[in-house]
Amino acid sequence: MTLEYYTYTQGAAIQKALNAIATFFVSQSFASMMSISLMIGAAMTYAYFVATRNPKHIYIWAIVFALVPSMLIKQTVTMQVIDKTEPTAGYSVANVPYLIALPTWFFSTMMVGTADAIESIFTTTDDERYGRTGMMFGSELYQLSRQSDLKDVALRRLWNDFFQNCIIGDIQINKKYTWNALMNAPDTFAFLDIKNMSPLRGVILNDLNQTFKTCEEVYPDIKAKFTTSAAIELDLIATYLHGDKASTYKAHVKNAMSNSYQKFIGISNNAVDVLKHNMAMNAMRYSINTLDPSASAMNYAYTSNKMQQTSMWATLGMQAREFIPMLHTMLFTLFSCLGFMVAAAALIPALTKMVLTNYIKTFAYLATWPALFAILNAIMTWTLESHSSATANPMRGLSLSNSNAIDELHMRYGYMAGFLMMTIPVLAGKILQGGVAAAQAMNYQLAGMINSTNARVSAASSTGNMDFGNLQMQNHSLNNTSANKFDDNMLLRTGMNTAQQRDGSSITSLQNEDGRRLYNAQEAESKPLWQAQASNMLQNSVNDQYSDAKTAQTQNMNSFNDSFSKGFQQSDRWNDNWSKNRSYGDGQTMSTEGQISQSHSKMDSAIQSVSETMGWTHDQAQAYVAAKNAGVEVGTPKFFGTSAKAGASWSEEDRESFSHMNAEQKQALAQATSQYSEGATEMQRAGRTLDAKENRSEAEQYAHDFAINAQRTQQTAAAVNESNAQVDSLSHMQSRLKNDTVNFSASAITGFQQYLEENSPKEVARLMNASQPEDMQDVRRAFEDYTRTDGFQEQYGVNTSKASLNELKSLYQPKDLGQTPTLQPEQATLINTGAEQSLAKTQEVAADMFKVNESGELFVDSTYHNVKGNALLYAGHLQNEVQRAPTPTVEGDHEVKNKVEAEVDTTPIKSTEVASYPSAGYPLMPPKDNG
Repeated sequence: MTLEYYTYTQGAAIQKALNAIATFFVSQSFASMMSISLMIGAAMTYAYFVATRNPKHIYIWAIVFALVPSMLIKQTVTMQVIDKTEPTAGYSVANVPYLIALPTWFFSTMMVGTADAIESIFTTTDDERYGRTGMMFGSELYQLSRQSDLKDVALRRLWNDFFQNCIIGDIQINKKYTWNALMNAPDTFAFLDIKNMSPLRGVILNDLNQTFKTCEEVYPDIKAKFTTSAAIELDLIATYLHGDKASTYKAHVKNAMSNSYQKFIGISNNAVDVLKHNMAMNAMRYSINTLDPSASAMNYAYTSNKMQQTSMWATLGMQAREFIPMLHTMLFTLFSCLGFMVAAAALIPALTKMVLTNYIKTFAYLATWPALFAILNAIMTWTLESHSSATANPMRGLSLSNSNAIDELHMRYGYMAGFLMMTIPVLAGKILQGGVAAAQAMNYQLAGMINSTNARVSAASSTGNMDFGNLQMQNHSLNNTSANKFDDNMLLRTGMNTAQQRDGSSITSLQNEDGRRLYNAQEAESKPLWQAQASNMLQNSVNDQYSDAKTAQTQNMNSFNDSFSKGFQQSDRWNDNWSKNRSYGDGQTMSTEGQISQSHSKMDSAIQSVSETMGWTHDQAQAYVAAKNAGVEVGTPKFFGTSAKAGASWSEEDRESFSHMNAEQKQALAQATSQYSEGATEMQRAGRTLDAKENRSEAEQYAHDFAINAQRTQQTAAAVNESNAQVDSLSHMQSRLKNDTVNFSASAITGFQQYLEENSPKEVARLMNASQPEDMQDVRRAFEDYTRTDGFQEQYGVNTSKASLNELKSLYQPKDLGQTPTLQPEQATLINTGAEQSLAKTQEVAADMFKVNESGELFVDSTYHNVKGNALLYAGHLQNEVQRAPTPTVEGDHEVKNKVEAEVDTTPIKSTEVASYPSAGYPLMPPKDNG
């Protein structure tokens, strides 16, 4: 035999619950429970019999022991769970005991039969039946369809561009239609279909080519995409209502939506068109809201049709519509599952009648709920249909103008239906007691809820404690006292996060600017009435530095001019001597003097090239190349106006021609300068090789002095360039500081407070809070004493009398004198690097000397004999040509002879060597001894 178990939802869950109960009834645990109940029943029966000596207790125990297990527990049946919301689903459960199967079958059948009978009279379609679709299913479908919106971001952007560029243009520019006509249109796309779209204005598509389409071209594409999105939205609604069985019930949802709009709005469009129209209205509302504030005012539906809602009814109604039907199903299933406890209690004779009677009453009570739900659903649906049609008919359908009013109507009736559903559990219990008891029960319940709300409002009105729109979360308050305060200022602060540090300062993070931080140290020190600051003026320091730089520039310039003039003197004094020495012979070119001669010739050739290229005198050209070789930054020759004493000066024509040189002159000047620098370098190299030589020839002495003077000139030129740069920098800074003063001030309050706490702890409070004149005088004196301390001077960057000693003390590092001193790794590295550089320099000089002498020796024997032989041969030739001098005829005591011998020193010269020393100057070379 098979019995039916009817339910309005959760058929799969009920199947699993009955399976669990059927399994438990055949388990060993249930058998043990039955044994315990039988023993308790037997003990209680024996006690009653002993106390009363009435044999009926034994008869009752025998009947219960025989009938309850055999009729209600051992007898089982197969149950078919039928879910009214899922007609195609079938759930079967076997071996369900009669104790559970009989009452659930009887009362669920009575429940569904009564509700179906009522709904067959009150409603005509399945879409409006509570047992088929739930409470006010048509209204729920309407609200879900009104929430449909564009899910595709690209389509939303395309529609927004189309609305702003095409629709607004047609309304405000071309005057094709008005805003009222658009908002009152019952079908947005049907309204736009009969309007001619602009062939000029359009939108730019969001593709790779940024294609431009006119309004006339893009409108069909938008309409087609809305149709596709509406079909997708219909699938989403079906999924929301039926879950994984959405594909099965999609046709039902589609028909139900069409019927809903036919009933409430009076239009007979299919579900896709309905959703497409709702999408268009929602997209249009979004586009209007994104316009400027003046255009937002056009969306008057929100302001003209929005009605006041009752928060209590809305909240309770939403909760009741969702939870009351679920509560009914869960209670029916719950008491079905509690059959094993009823079975255990029914085995006790004293409890059998009471337990079974109440068990049946429970199912009877729950069976009356669906009938009341069906009646309430029909009443609320009829009322909503009439009011909704009355709101939609003036506009001949759903439009932007009446959409909010209709939405508000459906929401209000939904809340009301949910609120009334809360009274059904009370009405179901009192229904058999008459209408008076039911009305009283409902009145008590409603009055209690209303009174709870009004009590709070009345208390607020009487005490003046009125709250509106307050939101509080995680607030903690302790020991707060506030009195006599009035502040009606508006303060709006957002996006900041402030954290106080241990020292009293705070750090504020700006969340809207990538976490940028603000540091506030104002709360980290005391705030007395007086101020104490240590300031440092930058302008005075710059003026002092500028004066020192000017003095250094003058000194460096004088030194440079002195060395520059001395170079000119050396060159002028030895020009004639160089012309004599150049014809000395081949033997000289192979010695150090030969290298000096070649270097001088190269330098002189470069000077001559500069003179010919620029048209300058020899002195001007020499001054230019010498300055460039020294490293002076030469822009125009006007720099050498200070070298007039050296014999070189320039006219305005010379300076003008220098500033306007052509490319050939610049190239020739660069080559000549490079040649002079090369010759000067070779001259300096030759001069440095003569440092250790005590006796030098005139040429060697010139090379030695040239090297010394060139090095001094380069050093003074570098100092001049540095001084010029420093003077220019300080001059620019000084000119800026004449108008803009840079001042740095640091608060000395914290340091002064610490000074008082250490030296005058009893006077800290009086001095820090000083307000009287005599106290201010004491603060001044104490602060002056504080500024003379080493602590103040060290904290604010002033050298004290002990600063140098403390610095030396910190630098002192005692060493163990018993250990042999060793070099640090850094020192060893520095010495090794210097040794390698010295060795490389020595090898370079030796290689140059080897090239000059053509050997590694300073004296070449073959050259010496060749020169000596040539000299002797030429001397003999000259002796043969010399004629003997005639014998003087003047006598020895002649007066002329005596006068000549008296004037002339006839002492023979013993040596032909000429001594040379640094102060000897440059004497003319004595004649060679031919003997």
